[in-house]
Amino acid sequence: MDSTPSTSADIDDMTSKDYYADSYAHFGIHEEMLKDTVRTGSYRNAIMNNPHLFKGKTVLDVGCGTGILSMFAAKAGAAHVVAIDMSNIIDQAQKIIDANGFSGRITMVKGKLEEATLPIQQFDIIISEWMGYFLLYESMLDTVLLARDRYLKPGGLIFPDNATMYIAAIEDQDYKEEKINFWDNVYGFDYSCIKDIAIREPLVDTVELKSVVTDPCTIKHIDLLTAKKEDLTFEVPFALRATRNDCKAQPCMRTRSWLGSTSRSNAHTKGSNSRLVLTRNTRTGSKQCSIPQVQSHSPMETPFLAVSRVPQTNATLETWTSQ
Repeated sequence: MDSTPSTSADIDDMTSKDYYADSYAHFGIHEEMLKDTVRTGSYRNAIMNNPHLFKGKTVLDVGCGTGILSMFAAKAGAAHVVAIDMSNIIDQAQKIIDANGFSGRITMVKGKLEEATLPIQQFDIIISEWMGYFLLYESMLDTVLLARDRYLKPGGLIFPDNATMYIAAIEDQDYKEEKINFWDNVYGFDYSCIKDIAIREPLVDTVELKSVVTDPCTIKHIDLLTAKKEDLTFEVPFALRATRNDCKAQPCMRTRSWLGSTSRSNAHTKGSNSRLVLTRNTRTGSKQCSIPQVQSHSPMETPFLAVSRVPQTNATLETWTSQ
């Protein structure tokens, strides 16, 4: 393994403070990702079902983790794979590579891509599992784009090479009671001031299909072969059309709906859902952002503005606001 020297004692000597600073050294995170059969299976299929693209090629695995994608690439016929990760998990990845007989074809590099010296200067293919929740939250996309500009050969490939973000609204009264109204009475105390914060904060959770009350709307498409880091900070107007009326009684009661968002790439079919509360008139189906309040343009369709804020050091979705 290249770059920073490491020994088998690195993991053994790590304290809770080390794990806090290096969250990806936790085996549980990698276990969760590996057991995500949709995620890992999609990568395996994209790589293993295209051996003609990998045979005899050089491959760069950005943020390799335990090295699963590197081994897929080597098994698909890659001539050599360079796998880089800054986390201490790479020490275990080296042992996994050795145990599976790939030590001669996969080189592990420990360190930041921005600072490391790689044994190969140009690659035919870049592979990476860079996606975060709602695509950009805590993602490595800016690092992948840097790897593309610095190391990808002209005409080279990126897996995945396209990603799309969608948004839709859901109705989930029980979820609202659990996550928002919970603050009205906490062991007999009034915590309602927290509700304003809770309403503004996006949540990551699974969503039942029956809860979706609008058609999905595409808000962003990213072509990784041409995208720039500046493209990750964007404002996109969009409209949601309700597909059903949730009013069950008269007079109409005002309730809360949730703005759900998901992301997907062409080599990675796991969706991630984020929620933001909306004010919703259940009789007419009109919707408006709770912060700030806006008027509906029609009973069934309202424009919103999706806003992605990406700090220079980390791609993060911070907030959604109305138009």
